[in-house]
Amino acid sequence: FSNRGPRLDVEEALLKHTPDFDFTPFERNDASIKLWMPEKIITSIDALSLKHKVSRPDTLRWVFFEHTYGRELFAGLCAHAESLKAIETGQPSYSLNNNDSGIKFSRKPVETERSVNQRFLGKATEDVKLWLPGPLKEALQQLADRKDNALSDYLRAVLTRHLFGEQFYAEWQLDLSDINRQSVQHENPTYVKGQQENLIQPPMWS
Repeated sequence: FSNRGPRLDVEEALLKHTPDFDFTPFERNDASIKLWMPEKIITSIDALSLKHKVSRPDTLRWVFFEHTYGRELFAGLCAHAESLKAIETGQPSYSLNNNDSGIKFSRKPVETERSVNQRFLGKATEDVKLWLPGPLKEALQQLADRKDNALSDYLRAVLTRHLFGEQFYAEWQLDLSDINRQSVQHENPTYVKGQQENLIQPPMWS
């Protein structure tokens, strides 16, 4: 709730630190991804869209770009878009104004991974097709591959952390981990017996 502006001269500060990054490939949304969006994420994205007066696709592109490249480069991308608007009539495809159109944590026992996801995020009710710059999609895919995740699963996790915070995300992942552990114990009863008798080493859980 600060009511003071920056003490530095804005233009001088920008001249001293200009990101060495080519924003040109991000002027076009020439690739697409599809993912099912749970109710809680859709509601939050739509609230952000209304607050900032931008479309849902632009809000999603903003979250994914900032997640991949950081807030400083996202600010640079916005400045790049503004410079294009000053030169051309109309708005660039990645413009923030593009017109393309209290949390309670519960530890109630659950039975399936799906029921945990629904309890935290609601049902996946919308199949969203998002157009975005090709380099951004490639970078997101590489990040998902490093975690051995499907792209859609990885992006839902990104949105959850970005929109609802680390505590909410940690609670969600803890419940999913409990379900996976219970599933292993159910499928392999010797897991529990081995723990009790110290005969086998239990698996590691992240």
